Amino acid sequence: MKKLLLLVTAVTFSLAGLAQVKGKGKGQANNQGKQGAGKVKTNPGQGQGKSAGNGKTDPQFNQRVWAGTNDGNGGKGPLASKNQPAKVREAFYRDYPNAGNVVWNKYRGDWTATFGSGMFGSRTAVYHANGQRKDTRSVINNDQLPGGSTVWERIFNRDRVTPATEVIQVERPGIIDRIFRVGSLGNTTARYLFYNASGQQVQYDY
Repeated sequence: MKKLLLLVTAVTFSLAGLAQVKGKGKGQANNQGKQGAGKVKTNPGQGQGKSAGNGKTDPQFNQRVWAGTNDGNGGKGPLASKNQPAKVREAFYRDYPNAGNVVWNKYRGDWTATFGSGMFGSRTAVYHANGQRKDTRSVINNDQLPGGSTVWERIFNRDRVTPATEVIQVERPGIIDRIFRVGSLGNTTARYLFYNASGQQVQYDY
């Protein structure tokens, strides 16, 4: 009888020890899983944080950049968007790795990223869905036009243009020559003219 009692006691202690080992292993696995989940790092180009579209820019900046263009959206201007294609996002952060306060919009089928870039102030980069950059736009004053204000006064007089004080500078990837969109205030209906750096009028789609 005493041997039977000792046997039952030994089996009971063995089962209890086995249960503790299993429980401990399961707890460690759960803790490791939680720790692993906490260590996941996100790339700013993967749609996280301010740099992915939660930043804030001056709403008037977009109005100035796109004024006079046919937005294809009944005059509502760029539409806010947080679902940029991966190719677009990756291309943007490759082109502008230090961009801050990025706000994404969609405009006429293209994706636009308006962002702060230090000494250059706010800029807007335009990308096609395949990740190819169309151009980058910024607002400059008339006296920042290449060649000096005297040269451009003669150009504006030649074309009978009474420009606003601000001009939209358009930079295209791989092309040194910039384009300048000048809004004319000389008529009752504003008109917009495009010039190259030499003061020649050029055509540009929007």
